[in-house]
Amino acid sequence: MRYALENGIKKEATKGAKGMCLCCGAEVIAKCGKIRIAHWAHKNNEECSYSKKEPKTQWHLDWQNYFPKEWQEVRCIEEQTGEVHIADIKTPNGLVVEFQHSAINPEERLSRERYHKNMIWVIDGTRLKYDFKRFTKNIENLQPFIISNSEIPFSLYTVKVNWVDEILPPSWLSATVPLYFDFRPEKIDDSESDQQKSLRNLMWGFFRKGKTIFAVSMPHNCFVDYIQREVIRDIEQYAITTLQKVQIIHMLQQKSQLQNIRENYRSPYIRRRRRL
Repeated sequence: MRYALENGIKKEATKGAKGMCLCCGAEVIAKCGKIRIAHWAHKNNEECSYSKKEPKTQWHLDWQNYFPKEWQEVRCIEEQTGEVHIADIKTPNGLVVEFQHSAINPEERLSRERYHKNMIWVIDGTRLKYDFKRFTKNIENLQPFIISNSEIPFSLYTVKVNWVDEILPPSWLSATVPLYFDFRPEKIDDSESDQQKSLRNLMWGFFRKGKTIFAVSMPHNCFVDYIQREVIRDIEQYAITTLQKVQIIHMLQQKSQLQNIRENYRSPYIRRRRRL
């Protein structure tokens, strides 16, 4: 646990400190060793939903530190059951961001999605080496319909349905909220191509709307900014609306082309009849 309450104030673990668990209220003590990142642990080994969350890694801390302390490790209480959830990030308007480095139990993942609803996952795409290879191997199955430019800092794609399970890790295929993958490595691999390196430096998101699966790519700093301004989920509605417009334009172009073909076919016939 990154935070606990010391005299009612949310604080990080420091050597010799004692506090109260944000989730269950039990006594916790600071663990500040040389191997693991400084954290809080239950004094009497009590278990609660907060303590069951995966241990914080440097990757977690780096992500959380992009946002105000008040947004980090926010206590959320389910009204009907009284169950307590601790959100990695929760913005003033209720957007929850959960950072996931290790594998997660499908039931636990679905439980968080059902409870928070207005949330996104940020997933460490470097934990398993094959995840990035799988993604780059099948990236041609992303069909772009908006390319980033000076006005729009992100690109939008549709994903061929039959190829979704070839692009995404199997454990995330049933997610009900947007997924964003962070493929940035701790160390640069000189054996990778320039294209692979450029793909790693983008945040890659996936979300489903109806029968359509969308993908979005954007620079890392743009992604952070969209969360800070609480507009990251606006991309979903923008994607739906824009795709509909693109499809309408494409349909009109096809009709126009078909009309031209008909006119070109009919014109010689009409001219011959007029001569007669």
